[in-house]
Amino acid sequence: MRFPGTKQAITLLLVGLLCFSLLAGCAPAADGEADENGEEKMMLRQTTGGATGGFYIMASGVADYLNGNAQSFSVTPITSAGGGVDNLRRMYRKEAELGFALAKDVSNAWEGVEPFTEGEIRNVQIIGPARITMGALVTTLESTGINDFMTDLKGKRVCPGGVGASETVLFEEFLKLTGLLDDVKITHMNIEEMLDALKNGEIDVCVRGGPTATPWQGIVELELTHKAKLLDLGPAMDSIDYFKTNPLAMDLTIAAGTYDRQDEDIRTYGEPGYYIARDDIPEDVIYEFCKLLFTEEAAQLLDDMWPGHELRATILPPLCVPLHPGAERFWKEQGVEIPTPLR
Repeated sequence: MRFPGTKQAITLLLVGLLCFSLLAGCAPAADGEADENGEEKMMLRQTTGGATGGFYIMASGVADYLNGNAQSFSVTPITSAGGGVDNLRRMYRKEAELGFALAKDVSNAWEGVEPFTEGEIRNVQIIGPARITMGALVTTLESTGINDFMTDLKGKRVCPGGVGASETVLFEEFLKLTGLLDDVKITHMNIEEMLDALKNGEIDVCVRGGPTATPWQGIVELELTHKAKLLDLGPAMDSIDYFKTNPLAMDLTIAAGTYDRQDEDIRTYGEPGYYIARDDIPEDVIYEFCKLLFTEEAAQLLDDMWPGHELRATILPPLCVPLHPGAERFWKEQGVEIPTPLR
């Protein structure tokens, strides 16, 4: 018998491991762990965002609690480089059962419009609100000379976020509507990189979704060493009648004094973020998921880690697509009015 040499053996081993990994990755989601009665739980992969982003923090922060109490499922948060846009594509490919996305992303996916030019994605439904509506925080430094969004942005270096991220897509669409997309120099970075780039003068403007009622920590820390300021999007939104063409968007105000050197109210836009599920996940599973997730116990776990969560929600935001039947059953039991989906 002829035995393979060392290089051949290593090659065969690597190929074997790769095949094993591929097979493991393709395992059906229902092949989960067994509960105390020996019945198999459904394994739910929850696609989120970057490891430092809010979606991942919200999912990982309650995962142990959910898994310790659920009878019908177990949940595993997984990171996603492209945020809500990537999450929807993963769920379409059945690489995840649960996820997060902004309202506009879900709507665009259902319609098959940019960035979902590959076609309609209609196998996702809404579970409920994931977080408070974040506003687009368009941040610059006094040293850039930028004061007015519409007149001073031309020719400037703008970072709207990471490639394909939900808030990135939303802001680039806003630039397109205002006619500024072709007049600025777009570069993509994650939040840590963009703040450093702004400090170092590598970009002139960065955009991040953040709270509007309270200061966002990233800007607070920036103000310690630099003269930072937010740009008011109000005049630009009014000039293009933004909320008439974007019924899911919300007109948000950042009150004067929220940040240092902010003497006046600033307007921006925001959209609700949803928990979403594939439409083929059983009703009873999503119902139990809701019963455990939207509770005081789960909310307390996230209060310190991500206080912008919506686990104490008593109303539903506008729905761009239908609720999952399990979620609809849960919210009706809570006496919550179900908005008519736009689609």
